[in-house]
Amino acid sequence: MKPVRAVIASWLLREQLAAAIRLINDLTDPDDCWFDHHGGCQAHGYLSLEPGEKCPQREAKEMVEAHRALIEDGLRD
Repeated sequence: MKPVRAVIASWLLREQLAAAIRLINDLTDPDDCWFDHHGGCQAHGYLSLEPGEKCPQREAKEMVEAHRALIEDGLRD
């Protein structure tokens, strides 16, 4: 059996992660990226992206989506 401190710490980390994901979701622009001929994201102002580099707004959306999928998978188990 886990010590009470470890259980509480684990719970706090999950709560902090959930709060961070909610904040990321709130700060993420709902508009899709659109790129210029140089590969910069015009929609979000990230104009100097390197080839293969994602717009940080896209990365944030992917993080939120991945977290939602984990939660949904956990609820189904």
